[in-house]
Amino acid sequence: MDVKKTPSEAEVSRDLVARILSGDQRAEHEMVERYQRGLSVMLFNRSRDRDLANDIAQDTWLLVLQKIRSNDLRDQSKLAAFIIQIAKNQLIMRQRGQNRYQHVSEDEAGEIADTGLTPETAVANHQLGQCVAALMQELTVDRDRELLRRFYLLGDDKHTLCDELELSPAHFDRVLYRARERFKTLWQESNAKM
Repeated sequence: MDVKKTPSEAEVSRDLVARILSGDQRAEHEMVERYQRGLSVMLFNRSRDRDLANDIAQDTWLLVLQKIRSNDLRDQSKLAAFIIQIAKNQLIMRQRGQNRYQHVSEDEAGEIADTGLTPETAVANHQLGQCVAALMQELTVDRDRELLRRFYLLGDDKHTLCDELELSPAHFDRVLYRARERFKTLWQESNAKM
């Protein structure tokens, strides 16, 4: 029995880039199909604006294709990270009110720092975020919801929260513990239903 090995993400990336460099337009379409969903999810999560996310995705594909066709992609095995980083930069430029078609150098695109975030991982992270948000809404104690959201999701400082919620540091720890336990119970109940 001959078992065919599934190519790694790096192998797929190198193959797509090589085919695009050779003028294969099908490879361009395959690249977009492969990474579009993850790109769209990431952009929407960062912008919370579907139209803006779609515009930035179009700009991103134009820049990515331009850089690949001019053989400017240094590490062809990191195509997904390259696409995501260009998209992030395009979104930042748009949010700063800069020209959305401004050229981005390879160094600015941050290709060197591969986050390892594939489009599939971005989708999984988005789905997990939606699940957590839904469970947070099920918490019956408003202070639990506020404390968990601000401390864990927004990264607010413990001392700031103590001052605003009029809690001593020791009392804060107890309240946070109880909030986590209530959320943990909801999480376990949710997973048991699946």
